[in-house]
Amino acid sequence: MKLEIKEGFLKNLLMLWAGLSILLIAIGLIVFYKGFAHQAFVGLLNAVNAVCWFLVFAFRRHIESYISTLAARTKNLAFYVHFNHERKIGAVLLSLSTVFGMGVVFLSFYSVDLYSELISEDGIVEYSSAVFWFLAVIIMVVYTARLLKMGTQKPTFTFNLLLILFFFLCAGEEISWGQRLFDIETPQLLKEVNVQNEITLHNIGSISVFSNIFFVICVTFFLCVPFLAQKYNRIRDIFYYVDFPVPNRFATYIFIVTLLVWVCIGVRFGTLGFHPFSLFEEQYYTQMDDEIFEFFAAYTFLCFSIFNSVKVVSVKGQELTV
Repeated sequence: MKLEIKEGFLKNLLMLWAGLSILLIAIGLIVFYKGFAHQAFVGLLNAVNAVCWFLVFAFRRHIESYISTLAARTKNLAFYVHFNHERKIGAVLLSLSTVFGMGVVFLSFYSVDLYSELISEDGIVEYSSAVFWFLAVIIMVVYTARLLKMGTQKPTFTFNLLLILFFFLCAGEEISWGQRLFDIETPQLLKEVNVQNEITLHNIGSISVFSNIFFVICVTFFLCVPFLAQKYNRIRDIFYYVDFPVPNRFATYIFIVTLLVWVCIGVRFGTLGFHPFSLFEEQYYTQMDDEIFEFFAAYTFLCFSIFNSVKVVSVKGQELTV
């Protein structure tokens, strides 16, 4: 792809993508040859990756034109971003995440029964996750309505709408769309394909496939996107020009806490990653660490929505977004 961008970061991204694609293919071959678990997920990742490569090359001229246009429009622009009361809000939200995370890890070692009760179906963790998602929806709706009232550009509405839809879907899926709350019977069609006989999408066919996809989305959003924005000034300027949501540093810190808690719980119960191992001999289900990851991920997205609502973007001192 020949793009008129001097920094050449798109070329580096394509090379990185190519390297990761080769690694993903190698992992897929090993997983299928050795008969490891998660074959469906690895196969799905390779299939999606192949489709993405096809789309990029099929529409490369349109992509080149669009990116070149964005690069030209942001060539002489310098974007500055800050968040009102970032340190105070960040300190509180990060402290809550850290303290509760340490408590959860301690509980998993101290009492398996209490930990199991904590993450049980319709328990504290599950309903708290749903509450976090719904709060994130409310915050994003209010924030988007305020921007629309100000006459903000169309991309802002598009990306925010996608986030609102994603948060709402996650909230509904977390509580099975109120099935147990309102005693709704699962339709026969869903019973045949849903592994938990629920009115949910993420349990159709395989729980692990959707859980792993959600994990990849979280890692990409909270680690890869901020890294690209910090590493490449041109990507950062394009992100902020179209108002693409970029998590701030505290949202990334909170997600790192999420990963640490997930790793500790996964090691504790032997449910981490493709090759389970444990500090103990008992055998546990993957939900022992999946549920707690979903809880902290929901909290992290809530924190992101809070920071996003106090974001201020300016160009050479001229305020654009309040």
